Amino acid sequence: MALIPRRSGDGPDGGGVHRIDQTETERLRRERLAASPAEGDYSFGHYRATFEAELPGEVQRRLNRLVAGRPPIAQRFFRQALVEAIRDHQRRGEPLDLEADFAVILRKYGLDPVTVG
Repeated sequence: MALIPRRSGDGPDGGGVHRIDQTETERLRRERLAASPAEGDYSFGHYRATFEAELPGEVQRRLNRLVAGRPPIAQRFFRQALVEAIRDHQRRGEPLDLEADFAVILRKYGLDPVTVG
């Protein structure tokens, strides 16, 4: 939405009001539409596309299943630790073994690597 700047004296309190510039708003909408993905496609943006390329859906599902068995307060911490382990494997060109990585992480903090409930 494009706004036309205030002018002093506009409005009942003399403080001015903003008005919508319909022509400029339509131009901005056309530009954004032209730059957006094709109809029917949806994009969460560059950051999400990069994340998805680094951690494909199946890897995310496995990671989430492992972390979900831990207390909610610790899930974010363990998820980040696993993501870092995945990135380390990727940098070294090694295959992923999330279960083994998670067991190592849990043991590091003195926790039982057996999956909880």
